Amino acid sequence: MIRLSDNRHDALHEAERHNAELDQWYAQGLADKGPKPGSVSALIVRYLLDDAYTKLADRTKRDYRQHLELIRDWAGDKPTKAVTRPAVQAFRRGMADKKWRANSILRTLRVLLQFAVDEGEIDQNPAAKFRQFYTPPRQALWSHEQEERFLAMANTMGRPSMVLAYALGVYTAQRSGDVVNLAWSAYDGQALKIRQGKTKKLLEIPLFSALKILLDTSPRTSTQILVSEATDKPYSEHHFRHTFARVMKEAGIEGLRYHDLRRTAVVRLAEAGATVPWITAITGHATDECEKIIETYMPRTRRMAEEAVKLMESYYRRQQ
Repeated sequence: MIRLSDNRHDALHEAERHNAELDQWYAQGLADKGPKPGSVSALIVRYLLDDAYTKLADRTKRDYRQHLELIRDWAGDKPTKAVTRPAVQAFRRGMADKKWRANSILRTLRVLLQFAVDEGEIDQNPAAKFRQFYTPPRQALWSHEQEERFLAMANTMGRPSMVLAYALGVYTAQRSGDVVNLAWSAYDGQALKIRQGKTKKLLEIPLFSALKILLDTSPRTSTQILVSEATDKPYSEHHFRHTFARVMKEAGIEGLRYHDLRRTAVVRLAEAGATVPWITAITGHATDECEKIIETYMPRTRRMAEEAVKLMESYYRRQQ
């Protein structure tokens, strides 16, 4: 195990270098097994060494490696040209008991076979436009009552880092990976500058007063904002998810997870009267994705209609 630098900037570069070395080692390990030329295994080796893969985000590469292992187990010795559409269909049906995972693996297979098309190894992608399993959209939202229970339990357990983590989630609507990696250098006293790991979007998010108070009163013992009380070190993503889930369990909260705060934030902002462009400036969502969340979860109530009439009345008065 290699310890990274305590300086976040240096640690990020070291982590990127180590991850690149891991990818190289993994690909070389497959290559050393002597895959047959023209086989799916040989294709996987070439893909892992190509910038089509190496430039992906670390989380995406980790998922792809897991999926590629399963694809190699399924068809590694077969010629790539033998992976036909009926073969992909059979592969898909064999994973029908785990629909979410099957869809993820099929997406990776589609990427791999498109790489084969681009390399001139096959003429068409047999996994292109493939019908995926229907999986119902996740619909969980945090209620204010659940929020109060979680925060109270985090304080009872001596976990102020979880109180701050919750506030960062519900007030900035960012993914857990971005929250865990958030450094104090991103905070200027009024706003947070966040470069999203998944989309690479740079967001500048003005702070809600409750979040500003928490940040201003939190000790700065590390380059990163969230520090574990158990280790006095920044959280890893795994440790963060485990700790957050433990507080939820102690608070008697089931069926929710940290990522649901992102959806919850969108709905609360919309209920407060924020427009879709305003919301996406905070969350980084694509406009159509944000609209879909609002369409699904926003109740059409009398109160909302009354607020709309008030806005229109104000508009008409200004025109007179």
